Amino acid sequence: MTDKVMWGFQTHFSVGESIIDPEEGVKLAADAGYTHVALADTMSVSALISATKQGKKSGVKVIPGVTLRVKNPYIEWGYLYPRVYAKTEAAMKRLYALLSDTEKDRDWHYVTLEKLCDALADDMMVTSGIVYGLYGSSLQVM
Repeated sequence: MTDKVMWGFQTHFSVGESIIDPEEGVKLAADAGYTHVALADTMSVSALISATKQGKKSGVKVIPGVTLRVKNPYIEWGYLYPRVYAKTEAAMKRLYALLSDTEKDRDWHYVTLEKLCDALADDMMVTSGIVYGLYGSSLQVM
């Protein structure tokens, strides 16, 4: 059987981006024939435990990850939203550390690009995720 992966799955823990309950989302993925679900809520890992428990019941492997809000150093008020997935327990611990050491910009908590780069290693996978504010009138090249 060929693996079928649902990438970038988000739950109601991505406030304002999804209304899907983690358990229900994994059930729906299983019903649709997915073998893996790559979970990446925005700035949250809160859904991982319940999604993983449901994955075991449904025969779906949950790939843990997070969509990080990363301050774009080249644009004022611009953010990048890469999705970072952990392949090992050590990688997951580094994601927890990133989420525990955020900066605050107005109402938003974010990770600095420097901290993200320091945390990345071969036991993580990064996808482009969402890009907001990539092109703006305040583009500054350093």
